[in-house]
Amino acid sequence: MAATRTLVNGSDFGDNIMASLPDMIGQTIGNMAVGAIQQSRMQELAGPTASNTNGDNGASNGTYSAVSPAEALAGLKAKFVNVPDIYAEAQKYNDRGLAYKIVDGQFYALYKGNVPLQIEDFPTGNFWTSAETALKNQMNDFANARAVPLDMGAVYQALWYDVNNHPKASDVVQKFFNSSVPIIPSNTGVDAFSPGVVRSLNGGDLSGRNPLNAVFWDSTAAIQTTVAVQKGGVLSYVGTGQYLSPALSLLHEIDHAVSYSISPFGNQNLHKTSAPGFNNLEEKRVISGVPVGTTFFDNSPAAIQETNKILSYSAGNGLENRLAVPLGEQIRTNHYGVFPPNSNVPKPGLTYIVVKNPTWHN
Repeated sequence: MAATRTLVNGSDFGDNIMASLPDMIGQTIGNMAVGAIQQSRMQELAGPTASNTNGDNGASNGTYSAVSPAEALAGLKAKFVNVPDIYAEAQKYNDRGLAYKIVDGQFYALYKGNVPLQIEDFPTGNFWTSAETALKNQMNDFANARAVPLDMGAVYQALWYDVNNHPKASDVVQKFFNSSVPIIPSNTGVDAFSPGVVRSLNGGDLSGRNPLNAVFWDSTAAIQTTVAVQKGGVLSYVGTGQYLSPALSLLHEIDHAVSYSISPFGNQNLHKTSAPGFNNLEEKRVISGVPVGTTFFDNSPAAIQETNKILSYSAGNGLENRLAVPLGEQIRTNHYGVFPPNSNVPKPGLTYIVVKNPTWHN
């Protein structure tokens, strides 16, 4: 078992890919600051056979679904409406002013460093002296953009794997398809949901600058789970050597997106309510569940009503662990991950391992 330090600053394992990034996005999503990963990717797992191993990082043999992307897409289209393709994703990006390109049938999100490029976010007068200078800088940003591919085949494989193992997953996925929330490819080893606009109960805007309402997903990252260990009165989280499939991680983020679609204010209220081991109640809701009647950060009658709209949606409450059982994946008891000493930067081979198939787990 790989040990990790206690996350003394409260940082958790996912859902805050953007916290330390420039104000281009602004809306933070959790409590983990993620920088660019400088280490090279580890040897890939889950190749042609399910018996592949990676001795470099101690991972045990894993299993995965052999369903092809084409088969998964056919299954999804037979079961759901509004199943997205690259052009549907392009429209979602357009709606948010996100930069992308499609080349030879492959969709790419465009990044500036670790931040998705947002067309509407280029300054026109506050920082630059003329429109001509602004246009020049904008073109330079696009010319130097980092293109990150969105593997729609992996999306189809992941979702087909999820919905075939529990009926409640199907309900959540259909709501996600109906919500027109884009999936933004991430290659940082962690996943996230970035909320959209959040209104206060009296109508004020509680959002950060340029809220996205988008899911970030690394289709190649299998995340290492942890267990809590008390030693000398200090609580630490220790790696188990067991890894969640990227597919289950995607469903985790989709559940956040559906929660937001039910009640943006309720979603924020759950995020603001602390929960030991899970960082906040929204993470606990997705992983293990939260009962109606729980005490929240905002316990005004109107806030309770909004938040209970989410908790009353039984399909999404505790969905991750409920689905992990038939999938043969790890049941999580916390929302923390494994990091190098004195760092919140996820490390391949430690925080996660790289896999070829999004359904790989052990």
